[in-house]
Amino acid sequence: LVPTDLHLLNIKNKTIESNRKPSEFINWNPNDILFVPLKVEDTVLGILSVDDPHDGLRPTIDSIQVLELFAYKVSNFYSRSKLYKKLLHTQQYLANLIENSTDLIITADLDENIVIFNYGAENILNYSKDEIQDIKLNQLFQNSDDCDLLLDLLFKQTDGKVRNYETKLIDKYGNDIAIELSSVLLIDLHSQPIGFEIIGKDMREHLKLENIKIKNERLNTISKLA
Repeated sequence: LVPTDLHLLNIKNKTIESNRKPSEFINWNPNDILFVPLKVEDTVLGILSVDDPHDGLRPTIDSIQVLELFAYKVSNFYSRSKLYKKLLHTQQYLANLIENSTDLIITADLDENIVIFNYGAENILNYSKDEIQDIKLNQLFQNSDDCDLLLDLLFKQTDGKVRNYETKLIDKYGNDIAIELSSVLLIDLHSQPIGFEIIGKDMREHLKLENIKIKNERLNTISKLA
């Protein structure tokens, strides 16, 4: 509370002028100022300035405590609103990152039902999102035992991660897809597993280039021996 005779603020045209006369108040001047800080822990978010007291009385400790409680609720609502917007922005960013990645990204629940099937997975395996709904994760592997081994390794790792797992998947048309997978266990807030994520890099072009390199090296060796 800052009485009018103690502050140097020029409040004319900056605040809502009182439509009541000073004589209508007790120990309160229409030019007095009452500020309540809007805080979350030690961070000041803003300042709440209140109008003239409705009852015409100078605010008491009890009435100020009510204002402080109101300011506390406003501060928390504002803080949560900002946090929600930030989380929403991050969620949208990550969703776009996953969806538009050229690498295969698949998530599945513990029953191997596919939950996320991104653009990279569609492009590599030639399935649409609608077509993949009735397909289990292990059906995408050339050998379902490879899927079982991957998941077994995933659950046995202390950090819940498997890296550089080379295997073959099968696309919609039955073609073998050489791929290198990395996988991570997905857990809930209670550290209980709820599924897993698989990120795969299509190795076909890499293997093709490796085969060409090996073939050229053999031809060079033969030419030197001739």
